[in-house]
Amino acid sequence: MASPSRLAAFALGVSSLVLMSAATSAAAETVAEEDNRHAHAQDADIIVSAPLQRERLDSLQATSVLSAEALQRSMQGTIGETLAGLPGVSATSFGPGASRPVLRGFQGERIRVLYDGLGSVDASGSSPDHAVSADPLTAERIEVLRGPATLLYGSSAVGGVVNQIDRRIPIKAPKGGFEGEAQAIFGTAANEVSLGTSLTGEIAPSWVGQVSGSFRDTGDMRIGGYAESRALREQAHDDDHDHDHEHDHDHDHDHGDEHGEEAERGKLKNSAVRTKTGSVGLTRLFDQGYFGAAVSLYDSRYGVPGHMHVGEGDDDHGHDHDHDHEHEGEDEHDVRIDLKQVRVDLKGGYRFDSGFIEEAKLRFGWADYRHFEIENGEIGTRFDVRGYEGRLELVQRQRGNWRGAFGVQGMNRKFEATGAEAYLPANKTRQLGVFALQEGRFGPLTVEGALRYEYNDVDAAGMRGRTFHAVSGSLGGVYRLSDAWSTGVSLSRTSRAPSAEELYANGPHVATRSYLVGDATFSKEKAWGAEGWLRAETDAFSVGATVYWSRFDDYIYEQATGAFDHGLPVYQYLQTDARYVGVELEGSVTLAKAGNWTFVADAVADYTRATNLNTDTPLPRIPAKRVRGGLEAQSERLTTRAEVEVADDMTRISPNELPTEGYTMVNLSAAWRPWGYERDVTVMVQANNLFDVTARRHASFLKDMAPLAGRDVRLNLHVGF
Repeated sequence: MASPSRLAAFALGVSSLVLMSAATSAAAETVAEEDNRHAHAQDADIIVSAPLQRERLDSLQATSVLSAEALQRSMQGTIGETLAGLPGVSATSFGPGASRPVLRGFQGERIRVLYDGLGSVDASGSSPDHAVSADPLTAERIEVLRGPATLLYGSSAVGGVVNQIDRRIPIKAPKGGFEGEAQAIFGTAANEVSLGTSLTGEIAPSWVGQVSGSFRDTGDMRIGGYAESRALREQAHDDDHDHDHEHDHDHDHDHGDEHGEEAERGKLKNSAVRTKTGSVGLTRLFDQGYFGAAVSLYDSRYGVPGHMHVGEGDDDHGHDHDHDHEHEGEDEHDVRIDLKQVRVDLKGGYRFDSGFIEEAKLRFGWADYRHFEIENGEIGTRFDVRGYEGRLELVQRQRGNWRGAFGVQGMNRKFEATGAEAYLPANKTRQLGVFALQEGRFGPLTVEGALRYEYNDVDAAGMRGRTFHAVSGSLGGVYRLSDAWSTGVSLSRTSRAPSAEELYANGPHVATRSYLVGDATFSKEKAWGAEGWLRAETDAFSVGATVYWSRFDDYIYEQATGAFDHGLPVYQYLQTDARYVGVELEGSVTLAKAGNWTFVADAVADYTRATNLNTDTPLPRIPAKRVRGGLEAQSERLTTRAEVEVADDMTRISPNELPTEGYTMVNLSAAWRPWGYERDVTVMVQANNLFDVTARRHASFLKDMAPLAGRDVRLNLHVGF
């Protein structure tokens, strides 16, 4: 049960949203910082990379953008942790090396993580221990997109789209012929050293080259308390007690000795990370367009924490598996991942002087990805992914009140797992989609509709192949009540084909401490969705409130069954009817101005409730309700910030799921700009998790064995030139 102080803080944070809500990382503040940082920056509405969004479509796009100083403050080693402070965003938090975003309670295949508009072509969607092959340290900005425009990127993007934009392929010549940026981060929680740089230059008339790279090295991460959660330690104690009774033991049981990991506190073992990235790009500029290419490398080695007692538990079949898996009897079962991806990207654009089409955009990416899961120094399983994805977008010239975009997108992915724990047979996924987005503006009313057809074909070795045809659409509108206030609503009908993992998984996966079982008979997942919002923005304050609802037929989810196989907990992919409802609140208010100083308060709150309608029980791994508020003092040379994040206890849990204790976390930061906004130089000092609390995210598979980082004092240097 939540403590009175935590409940009081939670209630105070919610009530404060009547006057102000939204974290600094929300798009409005992010863009304001960008505008101050550069005199030549874009207008206060950030350009989002979706078609039509040369200006922000504030009508139907629930968009958050991290860039400039807000991105610098939020920067972590994974894209999931970097975005976790945004409204409606959590993270899978599978240790410091692997963390994907969770949007409105959705994760995995329902979130598309894009690299400049294309899929990452890796294995990150197949399992939470697989890292996304993109380093946020080299990002120019990161966008989180929801609403009708997500259909342009795939029918699987039910929860939303995360798009990391970088400068690998320049689309214009830099001013003065050369530009660049560098960033260095030093953190105490894991003895972190992170370095990143990007250089862009005009190497000949109409030819622009780009070089970028990053390096991250950490030790095992420091944590505020026990590695194991209280609920897991109590469960282990109860299991020991039952075991003692079964064997009629007369001696006292020393629980701490039996479960060595529960005695581990202060440091998360096997959580060190070393990541290197690099890219080289070249672009040819034309009078009306550009065409460029880039080659990039992503190389990462990281530990997967939480691998004690892999051999515990009973097998459903009554077998003794000591010989089936050579490491199961050991007290410690360290798993590390050695990951590498080589990627080639092409990007082009052409602007037409006249005619129905105003602009054509082409994107293509090919990647060769592999990673080893190394168990106690030996390769246990190898994963190989080769594939490509391409898309052609045609942006219509505005005609009267209407504008739009349409296009085609294709993807081909080959996946192969080899080794003792190849839980998924070799498979191939082919996808072809066509999409269209139309928008009309009629005075204060804006309407928008999107439609997508998608063909999916999945084949697996020794298994029956499946073909799916999915049609998705959305329709919505916004009404501007005044210059400051607007309200809107959108409706959607989506269909998603099951992934290869959901269809064909069948085997042990030690890295996630699970035995996975799919179902090759799954049908398409279908959903109705609705969303409504109210927004306001003035010079003195901004506020936004969003409510959303989704009703699924044949919803696919991963459920712990309570059984064990090969000494591992069995997780079964199942289909059911389900419902998601939630709310997001955000905004900020200027409290006062004194001399060169401006004082701002902000907050963000979000809550998602997800229910299995067939059993009337909660769905697993849904983030707890959360409030985050901050106070900021801003001047041209110095910005200081104090913020508090309160996450409630998560006791509304799925069968065979453990509850998660809430937490109250305090963060402090100060950003110093020695030359003000005349030069792009920022020195930032942060103290995250100031009071060294133990915090866990309920959305994480690993939350009972791997908490978030403890106190982390960070020095972050950013230079643009």
